[in-house]
Parts: sequence; C-alpha cells; structure tokens
Amino acid sequence: MLLAADGSEYTQKALAFLVVNKRLLEPSDALLVIHVQTVVPTIFNMMISGEKAIELNELEAKMVFVPIQQFLE
Repeated sequence: MLLAADGSEYTQKALAFLVVNKRLLEPSDALLVIHVQTVVPTIFNMMISGEKAIELNELEAKMVFVPIQQFLE
C-alpha cells in the first residue's frame, strides 16, 4: 500500500484509518510512505549553499517521517 504523506492532519487521518482497518493489509504486505518536497526556488539556492539546501530538505523530511514512524511503532 502506498501512502503519500505531507505531515498534515490528513496524513494522521489516513494512518488512523489503516490502524482501525488492519484487515486491509495482510502481514506479508508492505506499507510504503512517500513524501514529495517542492523544488527550492532558484533565487533561494543562490542565497544559500547546496549543503544548506540539503540540510533543510532533510529537516523537512524528518518533520514528516518521525511522527509517522512513532505512530506506527
């Protein structure tokens, strides 16, 4: 099953739905969670280093994925 996650309340609702409806996933099934980030505007890239842009992307990803991981555990 594929879950597109953006960290919003809708992500939380989708996860809660999966927990309540466990029968939708068999033990052998996998849950794939994806998060797509918007492209950093070019003007912003010119103002910061590439390393800083990567750091900001990683921070955003952690803000989305860490709560999901904690919820599923």
